[in-house]
Amino acid sequence: MKRSIPDVLRRGLESALANWPLMALRIAENILFAMLIIGSIIAAIVPLLVSIGLSVFNIEKPDETATAVGAALLEHLAVFLWIFVGALFLALLLMVIHSFVIAGCAQTFVDAERAERPKVFSMERWLSGGRHSIWTVFWIYNITYGTTLIPVLVPLILALAAMVAFRDSQAGIVIAGCLGIAAAIFLARSLRMDQVLKIEHAKNHGQIRERQSTGGQGFLGVATSV
Repeated sequence: MKRSIPDVLRRGLESALANWPLMALRIAENILFAMLIIGSIIAAIVPLLVSIGLSVFNIEKPDETATAVGAALLEHLAVFLWIFVGALFLALLLMVIHSFVIAGCAQTFVDAERAERPKVFSMERWLSGGRHSIWTVFWIYNITYGTTLIPVLVPLILALAAMVAFRDSQAGIVIAGCLGIAAAIFLARSLRMDQVLKIEHAKNHGQIRERQSTGGQGFLGVATSV
């Protein structure tokens, strides 16, 4: 049955308000993300700054600071690579957690849409949806973010190669690094809208299917296609 846009918006608002614990779970997810990110930054960056030496950072002379940072990058290249690998692992962990949360929310909202009353939230239902649809949602995000990340990494890799090639020229290191970062930021912002549209397209064209749990009770799984 097709519904008008106002009716869809009204039902969506009613379902969101009736199942308000989902909003609390999303807030808790963001708090957890902030704690993990801040903790990872402190654990990785602070020891590195101490090893490089905080004296290289001179606010009054930014040119000298940039040159010193570029030289430190080459001297501690292995450390920076390990930080990069750790950042990728953290991003993967955050994506898995986010996929579980979104899968559980989707399960609840789908059940609310099919029920007579929109208030259907229960922790058991949310956990069931998270367990059964986590990898479907994970691959939607993984493929979308992955295809967006690859073009962004290209200028960074080229900048790193240029910095290694011009390692004897401090000015060359600074210029290559700045150009690489600027190009990566530009590409990330340009591809941001396309990334969001792909995710929403994958969600909106999801197909709802019935499965049977081991206990014999049916639940709704979300099978989406990218």
